[in-house]
Amino acid sequence: MTSALFTEWVKDLNSKMKRADRNVLLLLDNAPSHPVDLNLSNVKLLFLPANTTAKLQPLDQGIIQNMKQFYRKRLLRSVIAKIDNESVVSAESVSKSLNVMDAVQWVNSSIKDVKADTVTKCFRKAGFKESLFASDSVVVDDDDDDDEDDNVPIQELVELMRVANKKISLGDTMALKEYLDVDSDIPNG
Repeated sequence: MTSALFTEWVKDLNSKMKRADRNVLLLLDNAPSHPVDLNLSNVKLLFLPANTTAKLQPLDQGIIQNMKQFYRKRLLRSVIAKIDNESVVSAESVSKSLNVMDAVQWVNSSIKDVKADTVTKCFRKAGFKESLFASDSVVVDDDDDDDEDDNVPIQELVELMRVANKKISLGDTMALKEYLDVDSDIPNG
């Protein structure tokens, strides 16, 4: 992301919100690509304090991780489908068959799979007040325990990893926990 691209995008968003007669608040970190001096009529930019993104940004409270689980599930399903369609398969041939367009579509679908109540819970976890959700039509259970449905992607990933390991010789394979946490130490912001 560059400052010019972000400015173009947020001005376009502002135009859409103006046409729709809506006002929105856009919560941002202090990335250099986020200019602070934009005058927008229908989009208000609110910047998180420095060095607080990991604690205050709702995306970092579970939304990104949930989306990644859906993405990895799609990736594994694709790999297994490719393995099923080949008589002789190597890890190298499967990896070469993956393409950027598939990845982009998987990201798009995975974002759409994140449930509204997951987003709401992450906003709460980041400290947003309940009054922000008052006009929301989503009914969310207040308990902080994970719903059984929240674990479905992980359960499916476990099964998909088992199937993949049976069908292809991967040499030194990583454990499922390693696969799920492969980027857990990389900042999201």
